[in-house]
Amino acid sequence: MTADRNHQPGEEPQLKLRLLNVSEGRWSVLADFLTVVAVIGAFITAGFAGLEYFERREAMRAERTLKLVDLWEDERHRAAFRDLGSATLVFYRSVDIEDLAYARSNQRARENLERKLFTTVLGRENIRNQFETVTSFFARLSLCLSGNLCEHDVARTFFSSPFASVWNCYAPYIELQRSSVTSNVPGPLENLAVTLQSENARCEAATLAERR
Repeated sequence: MTADRNHQPGEEPQLKLRLLNVSEGRWSVLADFLTVVAVIGAFITAGFAGLEYFERREAMRAERTLKLVDLWEDERHRAAFRDLGSATLVFYRSVDIEDLAYARSNQRARENLERKLFTTVLGRENIRNQFETVTSFFARLSLCLSGNLCEHDVARTFFSSPFASVWNCYAPYIELQRSSVTSNVPGPLENLAVTLQSENARCEAATLAERR
Protein backbone atom coordinates (compact mmCIF):
# COMPACT_ATOMS: atom_id res chain seq x y z
CA MET A 1 0.00 0.00 0.00
CA THR A 2 1.33 3.51 -0.82
CA ALA A 3 0.30 6.98 0.31
CA ASP A 4 -0.78 9.59 -2.25
CA ARG A 5 1.86 12.33 -2.02
CA ASN A 6 -0.03 14.74 -4.33
CA HIS A 7 -2.66 15.64 -1.77
CA GLN A 8 -3.47 19.29 -1.01
CA PRO A 9 -2.34 20.89 2.22
CA GLY A 10 -4.80 20.23 5.03
CA GLU A 11 -6.18 17.11 3.32
CA GLU A 12 -5.67 13.60 4.67
CA PRO A 13 -3.55 11.51 2.31
CA GLN A 14 -5.61 8.86 0.42
CA LEU A 15 -4.34 5.32 0.45
CA LYS A 16 -4.33 3.36 -2.77
CA LEU A 17 -4.14 -0.43 -2.90
CA ARG A 18 -0.97 -1.65 -4.59
CA LEU A 19 -0.27 -5.33 -4.22
CA LEU A 20 2.31 -6.83 -6.55
CA ASN A 21 1.97 -3.59 -8.47
CA VAL A 22 -1.63 -4.46 -9.53
CA SER A 23 -4.33 -1.81 -9.25
CA GLU A 24 -7.49 -2.26 -7.22
CA GLY A 25 -9.63 -2.42 -10.39
CA ARG A 26 -7.60 -5.25 -11.83
CA TRP A 27 -7.83 -7.15 -8.55
CA SER A 28 -11.63 -6.80 -8.76
CA VAL A 29 -11.67 -8.26 -12.29
CA LEU A 30 -9.40 -11.10 -11.18
CA ALA A 31 -11.67 -11.83 -8.20
CA ASP A 32 -14.72 -12.00 -10.48
CA PHE A 33 -12.86 -14.40 -12.81
CA LEU A 34 -11.84 -16.67 -9.95
CA THR A 35 -15.46 -16.72 -8.72
CA VAL A 36 -16.64 -17.86 -12.15
CA VAL A 37 -13.93 -20.54 -12.24
CA ALA A 38 -14.99 -21.75 -8.78
CA VAL A 39 -18.64 -21.97 -9.84
CA ILE A 40 -17.73 -23.92 -12.99
CA GLY A 41 -15.55 -26.22 -10.91
CA ALA A 42 -18.43 -26.84 -8.53
CA PHE A 43 -20.72 -27.76 -11.44
CA ILE A 44 -18.10 -30.14 -12.88
CA THR A 45 -17.62 -31.78 -9.49
CA ALA A 46 -21.38 -32.16 -9.06
CA GLY A 47 -21.61 -33.62 -12.58
CA PHE A 48 -18.98 -36.27 -11.86
CA ALA A 49 -20.66 -37.08 -8.56
CA GLY A 50 -24.01 -37.47 -10.34
CA LEU A 51 -22.45 -39.70 -13.00
CA GLU A 52 -20.82 -41.86 -10.33
CA TYR A 53 -24.16 -42.19 -8.51
CA PHE A 54 -25.94 -43.12 -11.74
CA GLU A 55 -23.35 -45.77 -12.59
CA ARG A 56 -23.52 -47.19 -9.08
CA ARG A 57 -27.33 -47.32 -9.22
CA GLU A 58 -27.26 -49.07 -12.62
CA ALA A 59 -24.80 -51.62 -11.27
CA MET A 60 -27.09 -52.30 -8.29
CA ARG A 61 -30.10 -52.74 -10.59
CA ALA A 62 -28.20 -55.21 -12.76
CA GLU A 63 -27.04 -57.09 -9.65
CA ARG A 64 -30.62 -57.41 -8.32
CA THR A 65 -31.80 -58.71 -11.70
CA LEU A 66 -29.02 -61.30 -11.85
CA LYS A 67 -29.96 -62.46 -8.36
CA LEU A 68 -33.47 -63.11 -9.70
CA VAL A 69 -31.92 -65.00 -12.61
CA ASP A 70 -30.10 -67.21 -10.09
CA LEU A 71 -33.36 -67.73 -8.19
CA TRP A 72 -35.22 -68.64 -11.38
CA GLU A 73 -32.57 -71.22 -12.25
CA ASP A 74 -32.70 -73.02 -8.90
CA GLU A 75 -34.19 -76.51 -8.84
CA ARG A 76 -37.52 -75.49 -7.30
CA HIS A 77 -38.39 -72.94 -9.97
CA ARG A 78 -36.98 -75.00 -12.83
CA ALA A 79 -39.09 -77.97 -11.75
CA ALA A 80 -42.22 -75.82 -11.39
CA PHE A 81 -41.79 -74.30 -14.84
CA ARG A 82 -40.98 -77.68 -16.41
CA ASP A 83 -43.96 -79.47 -14.82
CA LEU A 84 -46.40 -76.71 -15.76
CA GLY A 85 -45.14 -76.68 -19.34
CA SER A 86 -45.31 -80.44 -19.67
CA ALA A 87 -48.86 -80.63 -18.31
CA THR A 88 -49.97 -77.85 -20.66
CA LEU A 89 -48.37 -79.52 -23.66
CA VAL A 90 -49.92 -82.90 -22.81
CA PHE A 91 -53.34 -81.27 -22.67
CA TYR A 92 -53.06 -79.55 -26.05
CA ARG A 93 -51.68 -82.67 -27.71
CA SER A 94 -54.76 -84.53 -26.49
CA VAL A 95 -57.08 -82.12 -28.30
CA ASP A 96 -58.17 -83.09 -31.81
CA ILE A 97 -56.31 -81.06 -34.43
CA GLU A 98 -59.57 -79.96 -36.07
CA ASP A 99 -60.75 -78.58 -32.73
CA LEU A 100 -57.50 -76.69 -32.36
CA ALA A 101 -57.91 -75.16 -35.80
CA TYR A 102 -61.50 -74.17 -35.03
CA ALA A 103 -60.52 -72.62 -31.71
CA ARG A 104 -57.93 -70.52 -33.50
CA SER A 105 -60.58 -68.95 -35.73
CA ASN A 106 -63.59 -68.90 -33.39
CA GLN A 107 -63.55 -66.90 -30.17
CA ARG A 108 -66.22 -68.94 -28.37
CA ALA A 109 -64.49 -72.20 -29.25
CA ARG A 110 -61.19 -70.76 -28.02
CA GLU A 111 -62.73 -69.65 -24.73
CA ASN A 112 -64.27 -73.12 -24.22
CA LEU A 113 -60.90 -74.74 -24.91
CA GLU A 114 -59.17 -72.39 -22.47
CA ARG A 115 -61.70 -73.18 -19.73
CA LYS A 116 -61.08 -76.87 -20.29
CA LEU A 117 -57.32 -76.25 -20.04
CA PHE A 118 -57.68 -74.41 -16.75
CA THR A 119 -59.98 -77.07 -15.29
CA THR A 120 -57.90 -80.03 -16.50
CA VAL A 121 -54.38 -78.76 -15.80
CA LEU A 122 -54.83 -76.40 -12.86
CA GLY A 123 -57.40 -78.74 -11.35
CA ARG A 124 -54.51 -81.01 -10.40
CA GLU A 125 -53.22 -79.86 -7.04
CA ASN A 126 -49.55 -80.51 -7.74
CA ILE A 127 -49.65 -78.59 -11.04
CA ARG A 128 -51.70 -75.86 -9.42
CA ASN A 129 -48.94 -75.46 -6.81
CA GLN A 130 -46.32 -75.32 -9.56
CA PHE A 131 -48.37 -72.67 -11.35
CA GLU A 132 -48.45 -70.59 -8.16
CA THR A 133 -44.68 -70.93 -7.78
CA VAL A 134 -44.08 -69.71 -11.32
CA THR A 135 -46.55 -66.83 -11.24
CA SER A 136 -45.36 -65.68 -7.81
CA PHE A 137 -41.84 -65.43 -9.17
CA PHE A 138 -42.98 -63.39 -12.17
CA ALA A 139 -45.02 -61.13 -9.88
CA ARG A 140 -41.86 -60.49 -7.87
CA LEU A 141 -39.94 -59.68 -11.05
CA SER A 142 -42.71 -57.33 -12.15
CA LEU A 143 -42.62 -55.40 -8.87
CA CYS A 144 -38.82 -55.10 -9.09
CA LEU A 145 -39.08 -53.69 -12.62
CA SER A 146 -41.99 -51.35 -11.94
CA GLY A 147 -40.13 -49.97 -8.93
CA ASN A 148 -37.10 -49.36 -11.19
CA LEU A 149 -35.04 -51.61 -8.92
CA CYS A 150 -34.18 -54.13 -11.64
CA GLU A 151 -32.57 -53.65 -15.04
CA HIS A 152 -35.09 -53.89 -17.88
CA ASP A 153 -32.77 -55.05 -20.68
CA VAL A 154 -31.30 -57.83 -18.54
CA ALA A 155 -34.81 -58.92 -17.54
CA ARG A 156 -35.94 -59.04 -21.19
CA THR A 157 -32.91 -61.13 -22.14
CA PHE A 158 -33.50 -63.80 -19.49
CA PHE A 159 -37.27 -63.78 -18.90
CA SER A 160 -39.12 -62.76 -22.08
CA SER A 161 -39.33 -66.28 -23.47
CA PRO A 162 -40.31 -68.23 -20.32
CA PHE A 163 -42.81 -65.57 -19.27
CA ALA A 164 -44.40 -65.51 -22.73
CA SER A 165 -44.91 -69.28 -22.67
CA VAL A 166 -46.89 -68.94 -19.43
CA TRP A 167 -48.68 -65.72 -20.33
CA ASN A 168 -49.80 -66.90 -23.76
CA CYS A 169 -51.46 -69.98 -22.26
CA TYR A 170 -52.81 -68.63 -18.99
CA ALA A 171 -53.39 -64.89 -19.49
CA PRO A 172 -57.22 -65.25 -19.45
CA TYR A 173 -57.06 -67.21 -16.20
CA ILE A 174 -54.62 -64.71 -14.62
CA GLU A 175 -56.78 -61.77 -15.69
CA LEU A 176 -59.90 -63.48 -14.33
CA GLN A 177 -58.23 -64.07 -10.97
CA ARG A 178 -57.07 -60.46 -10.82
CA SER A 179 -60.48 -59.04 -11.76
CA SER A 180 -62.05 -60.87 -8.82
CA VAL A 181 -59.88 -58.68 -6.56
CA THR A 182 -59.72 -55.39 -8.49
CA SER A 183 -61.44 -54.73 -11.78
CA ASN A 184 -59.64 -51.58 -12.95
CA VAL A 185 -56.02 -51.85 -11.84
CA PRO A 186 -53.75 -54.15 -13.89
CA GLY A 187 -52.03 -56.85 -11.88
CA PRO A 188 -48.26 -57.45 -11.70
CA LEU A 189 -48.28 -60.07 -14.46
CA GLU A 190 -50.29 -57.85 -16.78
CA ASN A 191 -47.75 -55.09 -16.19
CA LEU A 192 -44.93 -57.53 -16.82
CA ALA A 193 -46.45 -58.52 -20.17
CA VAL A 194 -46.21 -54.87 -21.22
CA THR A 195 -42.71 -54.39 -19.77
CA LEU A 196 -41.29 -57.48 -21.45
CA GLN A 197 -43.25 -56.72 -24.64
CA SER A 198 -44.61 -60.26 -24.73
CA GLU A 199 -46.26 -61.30 -27.95
CA ASN A 200 -49.98 -61.93 -27.76
CA ALA A 201 -49.88 -65.47 -29.20
CA ARG A 202 -52.28 -68.10 -27.90
CA CYS A 203 -51.29 -71.62 -26.90
CA GLU A 204 -53.58 -73.36 -29.36
CA ALA A 205 -51.97 -71.50 -32.28
CA ALA A 206 -48.46 -72.60 -31.28
CA THR A 207 -49.57 -76.20 -30.70
CA LEU A 208 -51.42 -76.29 -34.01
CA ALA A 209 -48.34 -75.04 -35.88
CA GLU A 210 -46.23 -77.71 -34.15
CA ARG A 211 -48.57 -80.56 -35.06
CA ARG A 212 -49.03 -79.65 -38.70
